[in-house]
Amino acid sequence: MHTWIAAKPSGAKSYTVYEVIGWRLRWGNSPVAIHQRAPDARWFGNAPELLFDLARDPDEQTDLSTDPAHAAIKTQLKDRLLGRYDVEAMTRRAAKEKETRSFLHDALSTNGGYHWDYQPLFDASRQYVRGVNKPATV
Repeated sequence: MHTWIAAKPSGAKSYTVYEVIGWRLRWGNSPVAIHQRAPDARWFGNAPELLFDLARDPDEQTDLSTDPAHAAIKTQLKDRLLGRYDVEAMTRRAAKEKETRSFLHDALSTNGGYHWDYQPLFDASRQYVRGVNKPATV
């Protein structure tokens, strides 16, 4: 289960979303993630649909997306949006980027916990410098 609560005080520019994400525990993170973002997001391919009348409701408190009186404007806006973008190309690009992120995550999480730029501690006193110390003292 993935639970979240979105809150937006009057006059705020964005929502604060508090999410409970259990898999974050696997990497030692808190299961609660807090973000400034839209109140809802795509979940398992289901896009959220929100519709607000910003002239009458600037704080986005009343979602009109399920109101039959606004079905025509919702359809019109959706058609305009989908007409601007090649959704199939964007979906293919997102899938490729997800594949790359998964590969990087797997590579970084199976290397014994070291970061990609890990360098072991260097003991300069054990370094041989010509003319300063003898190899036998190293």
